[in-house]
Amino acid sequence: MTLRLKLKSIDDVDKFRNNLQGIKIQFPGFKSFTLRKLGNEIVLSRIHQKMKSAGFSQKIIDGTTLDKIVLTSKKFKLHFRSEFFEDAGFDVAVAREEGTKDHGIDAPEPTSERPNPHLMFEINGKKIFAKHVDDKAIPALFIIKTTIDETRQDFLTAFRKATDEWYIANMRGLVVAS
Repeated sequence: MTLRLKLKSIDDVDKFRNNLQGIKIQFPGFKSFTLRKLGNEIVLSRIHQKMKSAGFSQKIIDGTTLDKIVLTSKKFKLHFRSEFFEDAGFDVAVAREEGTKDHGIDAPEPTSERPNPHLMFEINGKKIFAKHVDDKAIPALFIIKTTIDETRQDFLTAFRKATDEWYIANMRGLVVAS
């Protein structure tokens, strides 16, 4: 977007200079707020939709968030986090995203509180107990990675548009879009 200035007097020059100082102070806050808002609206909502379509549990979907935004003077990076730990400490969300290999699961070691621990599963309404289970691999879905790639251009376009609108609004009548 090209912007033109309309400076007709010294007062307009002073007003422009003051507006630039205000923009310099306010822009990092605007940028952070806008990146988080657009990251949630454009990217994270799409990630959640894909997870729901793939049959992910609501706990995994709720555990997938826009964790942080890293800002530098010219660049930014959005960090998404997806985690859901089962009782034994296994991160099921990461396993659904990145996949697993065939592996065995052993019952926990006996303790004074649980002298004879077992793994417990419910299959067709029946409880089954085991000391060891061979678990099949979970295929990698890469929902987060592919969704970030797919939504990158829409996100950048929306951010540029919001930034242009913010600049124009903050120049209070001195800037005319052309």
